[in-house]
Amino acid sequence: MNKPKEAFKDKKFLESPEGRITFFGSARVKSKEDNNNLADENTECYEQARALAFKFTKWANEYSKDHNRFVIATGGGPGIMEAANRGALEAGGKSIGLGIKLPAWY
Repeated sequence: MNKPKEAFKDKKFLESPEGRITFFGSARVKSKEDNNNLADENTECYEQARALAFKFTKWANEYSKDHNRFVIATGGGPGIMEAANRGALEAGGKSIGLGIKLPAWY
């Protein structure tokens, strides 16, 4: 079986509609709850990702009432990815957490 191309090296995927609804981000970002309710730039990023996923999921649920045409897809980790999964869940939608491989330069 051929090994699939790594997403960060797949220009066709990155420029596709599917690649535009995928959340990638720092695993080090924390929610306000996990950051002892201290608001800082990192928690703001978490909350923005959560809100965006919530809004997108609400739109997707309305747009594709009979099937799950669009869902939140993330790297499955904590931080921004957790925020996106959480926003989708809070909007009554579905999300997919994928195993990721970071590029060597990361």
